[in-house]
Amino acid sequence: MIRIFLVLAGLAMTASLGACSTFEKPDNPLKIVAQADMAYSMGDYRSAEALYARLVEIKGAPYESYFRLGNIYARTKRVEKAVEMYKQALKKKHDFSPAWRNLGVAYMRQSMVALQESQKNLSKDDPLYISNMRLIDGLAAIELHGSQDQ
Repeated sequence: MIRIFLVLAGLAMTASLGACSTFEKPDNPLKIVAQADMAYSMGDYRSAEALYARLVEIKGAPYESYFRLGNIYARTKRVEKAVEMYKQALKKKHDFSPAWRNLGVAYMRQSMVALQESQKNLSKDDPLYISNMRLIDGLAAIELHGSQDQ
């Protein structure tokens, strides 16, 4: 009888330990930051994106995480998402100049797309055509002179 009790108690403990392991602890934000930063610095933007995206879902994510996720979005031509991440970084650290700069670059890229779309719908004799061309050329010249992401 005691032997059966010990066997059943052992099984119950094993089951309860197994149940505990299925309830994983929440992700450690510091560990995620370290993994994301490592992937980012190595140019593994796919992994970095997934890690930063997971990190920004956690309240209290550092402003750099939003910034770097914005850079990844900008590099992969997802400008609207980049703008949102730069704005989030600036909400956390308003005086973070690199985010202000990259936000400005992202806005320039959005402007370029809007002007190019406008240009498609204009005839060459429309006064806006020449005006748009000047703006497009000006933005292109600015972009050539150092709009690389930080």
